[in-house]
Amino acid sequence: MIGIRSITYNATRDYTDSQQLRTILKCSELWDTLYEPHTQRINLPESYEPLNLKTLRQTLTVCDYSSVRWVNTPLNPKNGNAAELAKNALDIVSLSGRAFVNFIGVDDGVIAPGAFKTYANLNRQVAGLDRSGVNNFRLGMSYNIGYDCPFFPFTRSKGDELSFTIALEMVQDVNTALKECGKDDLVGIREATLKAVGGQIDHIEELAHKVEKETGVPFKGFDFSLAPVIGNNGSIVTILNGLGVYNFGHTGTMFATSFLTDILKELARTHPSVGFHGVMYSLLEDLDLCIINNERGVTLEQFTSLATMCGCGLDMVPISGDVTPEEIYTCCMDIAAVSCKYDKPLGVRLLPIPGTKRGQKIRTSIEGDADFIANTRIVPLDVNLVPSQGTNFNYLTY
Repeated sequence: MIGIRSITYNATRDYTDSQQLRTILKCSELWDTLYEPHTQRINLPESYEPLNLKTLRQTLTVCDYSSVRWVNTPLNPKNGNAAELAKNALDIVSLSGRAFVNFIGVDDGVIAPGAFKTYANLNRQVAGLDRSGVNNFRLGMSYNIGYDCPFFPFTRSKGDELSFTIALEMVQDVNTALKECGKDDLVGIREATLKAVGGQIDHIEELAHKVEKETGVPFKGFDFSLAPVIGNNGSIVTILNGLGVYNFGHTGTMFATSFLTDILKELARTHPSVGFHGVMYSLLEDLDLCIINNERGVTLEQFTSLATMCGCGLDMVPISGDVTPEEIYTCCMDIAAVSCKYDKPLGVRLLPIPGTKRGQKIRTSIEGDADFIANTRIVPLDVNLVPSQGTNFNYLTY
């Protein structure tokens, strides 16, 4: 059965209004009786100035009285105050394990002044908040994202009205459909996949409209992205195997990703939709991808290449703790180039692991949020190294 990965409540700019918070609580209770979603979340409108932590705490208290698990805070440094917002972001991540931060690097094709350099330093600071490096799970830099997407942290609420959106967990059903139809032709595989998920999506949509009618909160749509699930048959890699691709990142991976994306876009055309509608290659969230990385390794270049077809970019990739800001910066530049060239939303979520050094074959030891995060070997930093002498980081202006 298709799972609901998240019910995301997109708050208005008056997000601490008591009536709005009570309405979210009512929606949360109703969904608990209807479908038992994996998570429920609150997505705040983007802010161009530092958030008041006292105000944010008011919203976080909703988590204590409901099934709402996380709150996302989008910060947009388009006005040139990247350093100030980065300090605020560090405070937010430190404030609560329920708080996510979306640091917006590119908005509508325009790079925020100083955003890349600032995020590179912020990424390393957040890594140092504990020994496992897990806190960067709750920090990401986004590129050309839309509004009201249910995938954290790469989203922002439009802020005009309280609404909700839904992310699905379809990977297990797609895997089952591929096994049942066997080595069929691509047309047959496409039809079998759409048939396997179509009726279930229709049912969830009916429930969404039921909640909409009972609470007055509009349903804005689904994000049909294929996101991995920690569990049996929950890997994107297994789907690639079903399509005849057995060597992730090499020949055939690009086509299979495009083929799957086309199916997701078809679902988005026939149902209310928001967000990415892409294949999510999130390393630490995909057990089989973690195994491949342990056995033969995956590379940042493979993920960057697949970003032209997939839905996330460099997501949940553990790297060595001695990474330099310059190296993180160059990774951000590549994903920005892909995002702007193809006009597609993408993100970067790198996890430097404190105490580790490049070249060491060390596995992560992350324990928090185990229903979303697995463990794997640190991905090598084969990046654009900056010479050790005569380098001035000040020339990195974005």
